[in-house]
Amino acid sequence: PLDPRYTQPYLATLVNHGFYRIEYTGDITLYDKDFIEYQLVSLTDEPRVKQDFTLVLDIKFLKPVNLAFYYDGRQVRMSPRRNKVGLDSPAGTNYHDPVSKVLSFVVKGTMLPVRIRQLDVVSVAFGVVATFDTFFEDNFIDPNAIDDAFKNKVPPNYADTYDPGNGNIVKSNAFVRNLASVLNINPARIRVVNIVPGNRRRLRELMKEDPDKWGHYSRMLEESDTPDDEGLGVDFEISSVDPCEGVVCFNGGNCNTEGACACASGFEGPLCNTTIVNCSKPESNCPDPTSVPSLPPSLSPTTHPSLAPTDSPTTPPSPLPTAQPTSTFSPTPGTPHPTVLPSLHPTPYPTPLPSPDPTFDPTAFPTGSPTSSFPTGLPTSAPTAYKVASASFEELISVADSLVAAASDGTLDTGYAVSEALVAKPEDVCGVPGGDSTTCFDSCGEVNGDNSTCADVCGIPYGDGASCLVIAGGFDDATTATPAPACVAGTYALSFNGATTSFLSVYSTVDSVSAAVSALDTIGTVLVTSVAVTNAASGSGVSAVDIQVEFQRSPGTHPLHYGALPNTLQLVTASLTGGGVTLAQTDVVCAGTGHTGMTYEEQKVAVKTGADPSTVLSTSNASSPSSTSSFRLALTAGKGAELENVTGTTEPILATATAFEFSEALAAMTMTYTAADSTSSSFELTREYFEVSKADADTAEWVVRFFFAPLSDGLDITVLGNVPLFVGTPAVANAVAVSVSVVEQTSGVVQSSDMPVSATALAAAQAAQEEAKAATAAAEAAAAALANPVTVLAVTHVCGDGVRTTLEACDDGGLANDDGCSGNCTVEAGFVCSDAVGQLSTCEVPVAPTLFFEQTSFGPFDEGTSGVAVVLRMGNNATAVSVRYSVAGSTAVSEQSVNDDCASAADFNNTGGIVEFAAFEVRKEVSVPLFVDGIWEQALSEYEKLVVVLVASSVSGAQIDDTRATAQLSIRDTDHQNQTLGWCLSEAPSLAPTNSPSHDPTPAPTLPPTPGPSSTPTLAPSVTVLPSPLPTTEPTLTLAPTPGTMEPTSLPSFKPTAAPTLPPSPLPSGTPTALPSNSPTFKPSLA
Repeated sequence: PLDPRYTQPYLATLVNHGFYRIEYTGDITLYDKDFIEYQLVSLTDEPRVKQDFTLVLDIKFLKPVNLAFYYDGRQVRMSPRRNKVGLDSPAGTNYHDPVSKVLSFVVKGTMLPVRIRQLDVVSVAFGVVATFDTFFEDNFIDPNAIDDAFKNKVPPNYADTYDPGNGNIVKSNAFVRNLASVLNINPARIRVVNIVPGNRRRLRELMKEDPDKWGHYSRMLEESDTPDDEGLGVDFEISSVDPCEGVVCFNGGNCNTEGACACASGFEGPLCNTTIVNCSKPESNCPDPTSVPSLPPSLSPTTHPSLAPTDSPTTPPSPLPTAQPTSTFSPTPGTPHPTVLPSLHPTPYPTPLPSPDPTFDPTAFPTGSPTSSFPTGLPTSAPTAYKVASASFEELISVADSLVAAASDGTLDTGYAVSEALVAKPEDVCGVPGGDSTTCFDSCGEVNGDNSTCADVCGIPYGDGASCLVIAGGFDDATTATPAPACVAGTYALSFNGATTSFLSVYSTVDSVSAAVSALDTIGTVLVTSVAVTNAASGSGVSAVDIQVEFQRSPGTHPLHYGALPNTLQLVTASLTGGGVTLAQTDVVCAGTGHTGMTYEEQKVAVKTGADPSTVLSTSNASSPSSTSSFRLALTAGKGAELENVTGTTEPILATATAFEFSEALAAMTMTYTAADSTSSSFELTREYFEVSKADADTAEWVVRFFFAPLSDGLDITVLGNVPLFVGTPAVANAVAVSVSVVEQTSGVVQSSDMPVSATALAAAQAAQEEAKAATAAAEAAAAALANPVTVLAVTHVCGDGVRTTLEACDDGGLANDDGCSGNCTVEAGFVCSDAVGQLSTCEVPVAPTLFFEQTSFGPFDEGTSGVAVVLRMGNNATAVSVRYSVAGSTAVSEQSVNDDCASAADFNNTGGIVEFAAFEVRKEVSVPLFVDGIWEQALSEYEKLVVVLVASSVSGAQIDDTRATAQLSIRDTDHQNQTLGWCLSEAPSLAPTNSPSHDPTPAPTLPPTPGPSSTPTLAPSVTVLPSPLPTTEPTLTLAPTPGTMEPTSLPSFKPTAAPTLPPSPLPSGTPTALPSNSPTFKPSLA
């Protein structure tokens, strides 16, 4: 029997340390209202699963969806790439391919499940007027999301080293950050899933339609002929809010669909970090709830909450977990229950629990005894409101509407010109894209329901059951009666399927009869609906007893009662006394039904004596030799069955076996066969496939009925539902000679459409149809988006309107100077301004020392020199301060092996350092060595770039201006253009790896291949250990101010230099820049 936790399991026995793919016959995205769990389990008392047992599972999703992972009460972030998901990875490690939609994740034998929650997404496709180089420089892009047309524009090892979370790549991620600011959402909810070449013709059409809006992109079209100058197609997804984001549950607790911790047994509290103490135990040391201790007022909280309020409120408990879990006490039986959450002013005694539903009205339901015999559990009226979409779904649709509105009114400022937009909203529970989930409810408020959940016995929703005279079906009516004035006394019993209850008094109640009937192991699930006793006038007995029993079906409880019952409930009247029983009969009020269109196979098994094969063996005398006789049954699937020649034999079955014991013997039989891959496999004849009936407990005769459900795996041993006959043989050493007879009473019939599909054929068919389904789903999503095209209005940048755009460093709603945001929307020296796109900027003069980069970008600097970034200080400058800086790659790389297989060096040295300001020093320089790598790369991108970051956590004596804590350095390539063109792998076939690296690295690292094969191969590869490029101790960098005059930089920035430059014109120049940037026009025009 399965653990009760596994209420709907799919169980598979797999080889440890393997990679497996799970194929679903339907759409798994339908199961998005709760968590899906995957776990390695031991189904026996002995733990057979060890902690180091590991599997990697793949699942393909056919619709866009965001997958949130949780393990041990905590969220598990997605890995940056597929090769991070391996057998050595922690449980819950996962990666969801943005294009193929294949999910890969790790399950380990820790007896804790990996939990997955599917979150709805809005799918958006933008046409972006930008080159791939420009977009790639500033944005994180999953390597798998990059179209093959751009593969030669990224470093060859980019896919193997992509890891922005661990700092291997640092970029501003401008597109996502700006879009999130416009929509006012968390940037983590946005994921770019595809970058493809755009459509240049679309831009030309827009220019013709509205030259004023799109005409300033004409120069870009005239000057560029490379394919990516057509623009980009940028596809991204916006996820719904994850209610479990940031929630941590301790002690085995798990976050539920509402975002709250569901605690394991023995723990409680918002974080499940409070231990429950059972106050009913003498050793619990719980306080006496009936006493009120006299305590003096205290301003500080006590160790444990007092039962009486203090004169002054105590400090409320911290919402964060304490180092040691606290304990609460449950009251002893009979005392009121404590409040759900502690109060600052607890009452002297625990108060009762509040109603779980504050709107609950106890008068809305009938009280007292029911007025009829019909069930009263159904609601008596229709619900006041249907269930509607979840709050997270509604919020996501609102975000989609905001995106459409921003595109339509010219406020969709992503930092890149958007020429077109397609938006596909997720379906509500009724299948309507972006719907309100109210279009498919039945009268009971159920999705796609048939009104059955609130109908009375007459089928009337919220009826009272009095509108029809049909008796509720599905039960047998066992009746015994005697005509008055005679009366009956004594006891009786009920018999079913060869088993008999204990004897019952004629005065027995429903509870007594129900307990006796349910105790039979041959009857399955039953409900005794009524026991009517008619007392005799004399009071010395009863004149009639009427018992009604309904036979029900419960998964896991056998038999399941499919079809008309082979046996009826019988009344045993031998112990009744009195006037005699004049009527003892069973009436079938309503026969049971089975699966539509099926005829169930029935086979009668009888054990007969050897002397007279026509006589069924009698087992009434338990001491006779015949009662110890036993036999075996064998079953072999015949020709034409899916599992042809599968065979199995039972253990010996006693001739005295009850129906229950006979069933257990069949279920214990394991049938083996040779699979298509020549491995030995097994098939189990589980109790879900058959039931055994035995009409007479005194004879060795049974009837086996097979009731396979449509598409059941059990049908694999049949030919269209016809089960091969059992073959019975006597067991050895029988006391008397016996024979076993098996006769087919009813031949099973199943329609071909109800037969299961071959597992091999199904896998092959699904593999063949996967891409077609994915393409269909994508086409449907695109069609849904095209059905509601989004009108895109170009963003207008107006300085002083109070809406900061990506071409403005700030916008405080005015054009005045000396208030922090200048008249041309640049941040003035000595100020710090907020920089949220689409919002009003607020500026202030920081009092504390504040460090920041003078510009957001510096350069370009030649290879072989050093790139320099200037750090400034504002605010109080009377003290010494310092900050650590780090250096990381954007499109430039800091390792030769990652740079290019033809490179002689890396692009730069990524060694960071410390910038120290002495008192009254306000300017420092950070220098980064740049290397000559021996390859010409500027044909692929205008400049390679790296990033210098001021590390806020390391600052000493100052604070960091977060809006200017990162600076970008550009590198100008000085190699000769005739040298190897960058990423030499694309030049000609060689011994080098392919352009697309595999998901999984080789078992052992290899040396980079030579440009061509050597004349004499080495016997074995050797490995040379290179010294670490990092110094053994952390350097400290103290820089002096640069001598000379303070001249303006070659490019203006949002932050003026130390010496004022000519201000840019408050009006736009005649020719705007080709692409939006983070700075004003290329050269400021004179006022």
